Amino acid sequence: MPVILSVIGAVIVYSLLTVFVFLPAAVGAVLAVVLIGTYLRAAQQVLAPRPAPADDPLIRVPQIGDGEPAYRSYYAGQVLTDMRSAVRQSRVDAARIIGSPAVRGTCIWLLTARRQPGLPFRDIRGWRVLAGFVIGLATTLAATAAALFALVAITAIVIVHAALLALIAAVLVAAGIVLYGAEAARLAVRKIRMKCPHPDCYRHIALPFYKCPEGHEHRRLRPGVYGVFWRVCRCDHRLPTALMLKRHEVEASCPRCERLVPRGLGSARLVHFPLIGGTSAGKSSLLTAMVAGLESMPQDGGPTVEFASEASLQEYESAKQLLVSGQWPSKTSVDVPEAFMFYTGQGRRRRLVYLYDPRGEVFRQADSVRRQQYLESASGIIFVVDPFSVVAARDLPTADEQVIRDARPSAEDPQATYARTAGELGVRLGRRQARTPVAVVATKMDAVLQTQGMPHPARPDTTESVETWLNDIGLRNLTASLTHDFGAVRYWAASAFTSAEPQADVNPGASIEPGTGAVDRCAVTAPIMWLLSQT
Repeated sequence: MPVILSVIGAVIVYSLLTVFVFLPAAVGAVLAVVLIGTYLRAAQQVLAPRPAPADDPLIRVPQIGDGEPAYRSYYAGQVLTDMRSAVRQSRVDAARIIGSPAVRGTCIWLLTARRQPGLPFRDIRGWRVLAGFVIGLATTLAATAAALFALVAITAIVIVHAALLALIAAVLVAAGIVLYGAEAARLAVRKIRMKCPHPDCYRHIALPFYKCPEGHEHRRLRPGVYGVFWRVCRCDHRLPTALMLKRHEVEASCPRCERLVPRGLGSARLVHFPLIGGTSAGKSSLLTAMVAGLESMPQDGGPTVEFASEASLQEYESAKQLLVSGQWPSKTSVDVPEAFMFYTGQGRRRRLVYLYDPRGEVFRQADSVRRQQYLESASGIIFVVDPFSVVAARDLPTADEQVIRDARPSAEDPQATYARTAGELGVRLGRRQARTPVAVVATKMDAVLQTQGMPHPARPDTTESVETWLNDIGLRNLTASLTHDFGAVRYWAASAFTSAEPQADVNPGASIEPGTGAVDRCAVTAPIMWLLSQT
């Protein structure tokens, strides 16, 4: 009998505990889980990738005219918007759950014993009122405790989430600083400077304007608030933010004149080689022959040639076609030229070459020489000498008159041309003048070798021989002035026409004997190869 009473008592106690304690506690636990789930669900909805960002009111789509046409980096503001949206949405969902008939209505029904809207329960009568009140009080306390627990848990989740996002943002900021610093260091170590190649500009470019394939202009394409490693344009194209990430492959323009700059600007060291010479001295022919010679060298393991603009490529193809057919290239018609641009070399020795070929009339007046702003950037100088423009060429025998007419001699004496240019070079180059190499090229050697009375150098590929020859034909003052003004001066004698003729390949260092009827293309490429080696 005592055992039965004990069992009955235990059943009653456990039943009361279940109804008045365990059941409310279970309801509270379920409510806590549901409330925490509302935040996780809201966070998932807000933070999950959107298939159509432009239709999402939480994401601000960049518009034309309001700064960079790109989406800001997620960690530069959108992350805070998403967190606020997740907290706000979970608060609304939690309030709806707590204020629903299932929670709030049930608690009020148990505490007041009165039927509540939305519940299928009737009023509580009799002794059940007391039991309902006790159960309602326990359930209310459990629900309150569950709400507080859920609030603490959600706060902890938000804090941890915010800490992780802050850590990621800090890592990205550090990565952006490192990327920016690495690019600046690379440009400084490799002495890469970006300059506009267009007349009336020639300005240094700190950062070009870049255009996406759809034509949207990005003026600050660097690691920043729009992205560290890349940015997403408003047209959804991804653009790299650093040169080492191949930003140089994006179409770019000069920030000042807004004209296109060469493809790949910033990927290789830039060198400037102006050609100086009188009218009809053969500058354009020499430029074309030099590039043609460089083009033929890769088959011998030499540098490659890659044109940096369509304009340079078209100009070269037109001039080369004329040169190969034995005609003079079109005469330069502009006073201040646009740079002729191409890449040559490989690896760290790769160079972006700007060749400047103004018309010879520029060097007749000091005022027009002063307008050649590119002279201050000269990495080396190509001084073109027409042997038929010297005084000695006027006393050649009558038998050479036709050869001289075909050679189209320049009316400008090379010494006078240099005299008008020397002062401006000294002002533009300053202290760099003594370190600037000068390649002196005597042109039209094919015609020189055809004359009967014109001396010619014993070794057209030897600087001492050519310098001696120039002294002998009356240019001693010129060679002396060049030696005095510049630290490194070398001399070559070449022919643009014969270098374009088909011939057996000859190594760049091979000697060239006069009297063969042609000057090897190595004599044409040697000057620019030497200048490149000096940079």
